[in-house]
Amino acid sequence: MLAITRRTNAEEALWIGDNVRIRLAPGRSPNQVRIIIEAPREVNIVREELLGRADPSDDTESADAV
Repeated sequence: MLAITRRTNAEEALWIGDNVRIRLAPGRSPNQVRIIIEAPREVNIVREELLGRADPSDDTESADAV
């Protein structure tokens, strides 16, 4: 596990391996942050609260889940 603190007003990024980039950006309101995940299509990305609700291998559902 990695826990880090980032600046709230600056867009910053983290890399996982060589092909997954996670960017943190200010949200629409002061108490929100946007998490932008850039990864190859073969990397499955599903929010934890949606696990078990939909099949993440179904392209139509996973597009809405991210």
